[in-house]
Order: sequence, then structure tokens, then C-alpha cells
Amino acid sequence: MIRPRRLVRAAVGGAVALSCTLPTAPAQAAPGVDEPAGTVRLVTEKRVTVDYPWAGASGFQYRPGTTSVTTVDCADAVPPADAGPDDLATGTDVMNTLDGRKVLQKHRSTGVTATVTIPTGQAYRAAAGWSVLTMDGTGALHVLRTVDGALTVDTPVTGFPTGARPVLYRTGGSVTRLAIVYVLDGRTSVGLSTSPTARSARTSPQTPPPRSSRSTTAGSSPTGGRSGWTPHPAPSPPP
Repeated sequence: MIRPRRLVRAAVGGAVALSCTLPTAPAQAAPGVDEPAGTVRLVTEKRVTVDYPWAGASGFQYRPGTTSVTTVDCADAVPPADAGPDDLATGTDVMNTLDGRKVLQKHRSTGVTATVTIPTGQAYRAAAGWSVLTMDGTGALHVLRTVDGALTVDTPVTGFPTGARPVLYRTGGSVTRLAIVYVLDGRTSVGLSTSPTARSARTSPQTPPPRSSRSTTAGSSPTGGRSGWTPHPAPSPPP
């Protein structure tokens, strides 16, 4: 009667949390008082969600659970020679912070800053690089960017389906495109909002911006680019 119990104790290792009684051999009588013949430890693990508030060419930020944000630098990052809103490619290292009716932009590796002012009647939706996406009261989308880091240029997005209701804005992978998931007539679809990509000429602080920089026509920007919409084919309904 003792030998089987020793084998069981050797197998489970003696961790203490939950007791269970193992049956003895049929030919042997059960003991008068039940004794723990083995132990099982139950371990509960709490999952921690890691959030990544920002990632760019020079590093990234992460926050485990509700702790503070930690910034990690990329040792081999090389700052661009000329960063600013007139060169969208440098937007891969831009941090956007919404502050009331303004979006504060900072190029992390060079320190270049810009401020985008959200026009009256529009609401912030997302930001990618140097571009800020907004929506007005009619449901139309707009791309905002600055000239010389201060003057906000408003470029309406052309081609977005009339009556569509955006439900999700997804950035990442590009500083000139932003994915939008929307619902239209009960169906969910996705498309890309494309920012103007033409490079504008900078003006000196002493010289006022050219007249074309102060206003835009529908679907065009003062740099000659266009802010367009590329729909993704809707999935076929189930048979």
C-alpha cells in the first residue's frame, strides 16, 4: 500500500495548491482517513495588452497595460537633410498630437515642427505623416496640410461615395495613403484616401505665400497634386 503512494508523490513533485486523492489498487483496502496522494497547482496568468502609440523612422513608443509610455530609439536612424510638410516622404518620422482645434506636428529626428489648424465646421478623424484627415458636416472628407509650417491648406477628397458612413480610419505603411472602412447601403467596404504628393517650393519668412497657396479648388491643392479616393472592390454577397 505504501509503494504506489511513493511513486505518485515522486511524479507530482510536491507543489501545494489543490489536493486530490488518487485511487489505490483494487486489491488493497482504502485507508481509514483520506490523505493527499498528490497535489496540483493552478496558475492564473493575466494577459497584458501592449499599445504602440507611435512608430517612425527614428524609433517607436510602447506602453504595456496602463503603465507609462517608453520610447525606443533606432541607433542607425539617419535624419533627412530637409524635412517638412512640402516633402511627404519625411512624414515617416512625424508625431501628430491633437490639441483642441489644432494638430501639432513634430519631426522627431530633426525637430522640425508644423501646426495644422482645423477649420470651423470640420472634425479631426486621423493623421498620417504631415497630412491630417477631417470631415465636415456634410460627411465630406478633407486633407489638411501646412505651407511653411503655419498656413493650413484644405484639400477636399474627391470620389468618396455619397452617403457613405466611415466607421474606421487606419494609418500605417504609408504617409500618403490612409485606409477608411465605411458602410454604404448596409454593406461594409474599404478604400484609400490619397494625399497630394507634388512637392511645393518653400517661401521665405519675409515673402508672403503666393496667392495659390491661400485657397484651393475642390479636389486640388496649391502644389498641383490631388487628394483622391481609391475604392476597394466590395466582396460578393453569399449565395
